[in-house]
Amino acid sequence: MLPSVAQLTRAAEGVFIVEDVKNIGPNYDPTLLAWEENFRSAWPRFADRYGERFRRMWRFYLLSCAGAFRARSLQVYSILFSKEGTAIESDVCDQRQTASSSRTAVPEPSTLL
Repeated sequence: MLPSVAQLTRAAEGVFIVEDVKNIGPNYDPTLLAWEENFRSAWPRFADRYGERFRRMWRFYLLSCAGAFRARSLQVYSILFSKEGTAIESDVCDQRQTASSSRTAVPEPSTLL
């Protein structure tokens, strides 16, 4: 079982400062749908190597996860930690806020730095 947000933040006490916590689960539904679309369009290149059983299982996994995130029965969090005594630049949190509110299926890596 994965640790909860509360367990992670408690474990960080005295070692790290929790700068930001974002529930990015709502973004995973469109992300998983985009991955499934990419998988489907690329499948002809890999069909001979992996076979129909793999294709069905992988699509089931991607689409069932997308459904679980859409139904809010699965969550995923992004937690930003900093070392105690280390200042974090305010624009880092601003960038994280912008990235999480944009609801893009796959955020640009530069927005997460």
